[in-house]
Amino acid sequence: MRSRDPGRDASLEALVPALIGRLPHLLDEVRRLLTADWPDYAQFLAEEQAEVEVAAEGFIRWLVEFAEEYLSEPHSDLIPAPTTPVTLFEEIGRAQWREGRDLSALLSAYQLGARVAWHEVSGTALETGVAPDALAALAEAVFAYVDQLSSASARGYVAEQSEAVAARERLRDDLVELLLSDRSDSAAVRAAATRAGWPLPREVAVVLVDPDNPVGQATLARLDASCLLIRRRQLTGAVLPDPARPGRRQRLVAEMRGTGAVIGHPVPPEQLPASVEIAEIALRLSRGGC
Repeated sequence: MRSRDPGRDASLEALVPALIGRLPHLLDEVRRLLTADWPDYAQFLAEEQAEVEVAAEGFIRWLVEFAEEYLSEPHSDLIPAPTTPVTLFEEIGRAQWREGRDLSALLSAYQLGARVAWHEVSGTALETGVAPDALAALAEAVFAYVDQLSSASARGYVAEQSEAVAARERLRDDLVELLLSDRSDSAAVRAAATRAGWPLPREVAVVLVDPDNPVGQATLARLDASCLLIRRRQLTGAVLPDPARPGRRQRLVAEMRGTGAVIGHPVPPEQLPASVEIAEIALRLSRGGC
C-alpha cells in the first residue's frame, strides 16, 4: 500500500466544502441542459431541489472517499458503495419502463450530468490545488459513480420489463383458460380480455398442433402477438383472432403446412369450446393416420 501524502489528503478534503458551495450552480446547469431533450428530468430537479442537493452532497463526499482509496490502492478493484442507495436508481429504471420510456434516454441524461459534474469538479480541484494524480482519481470516481448508477437503473428497467411480460403472459393464459371453458360468460371473457390487453374479436379460430411435433411447436412460437397460445399438457395450439380477415387463413395454412396442424372454423368466442373439441378429434385422427 502506498503511503498517503498529507498535503494531498488536505487538498481533497478542502475540495468538499468548495464543491458543496458550487452545488446550486452545478444543478442549475444540469437542469438547463436537460430542458431541451429531457424536460421531465429538468422538472424533477426543479421540484425536488432540496432532496437532490442532499444526494449531491453525498455524491461529493463519496468522490473524495473514492479518490483517497484510489490513491492508496491504485490497482484495487474495490469501489466504495455509493452513498445514494442503489435501489433508488433501480426504481428509477423501473419507472422508466412503466412510463414507456426508452432506457437509452435515461442513461444519456446520466452521462450529461456526469459531464457537467466533472467540469465543476475539475475546475474546483485545480483552484484548490489538488495534485494531478488526485485529479485523475477524481475523474475515475465521477465516471465509476455514473457507471454504478447506470447499471442499477438498467437492472431495474430489465427487471420491470421481465416482470411485466411475465404478468402479461399470466393474464393471457388466464384468458385462454376462460375462452376454452364452457362455464364462462361473455362478461367474464370481456373483463379478462381487457386485463390481458387483448382486443376481443367477433370471431376466433383454434389452431392445434401435435405436442410431439417440433416443427409445429416452432411455428406456433412465430405467430404474432395477437394470437393467444394454448399451453395445456395435452393441448398445444393457439387462439387466432379474426381468422376470416382477408388472407389470414391462407397465410396460416401456408405457415402450418407440414406440421400436422388442425385449423378450426371461425366461430364467435363463446362457441370456442365446442370448436376445440372438434379440432381435438380431427388432430387425434390425423395422428392415428386416419
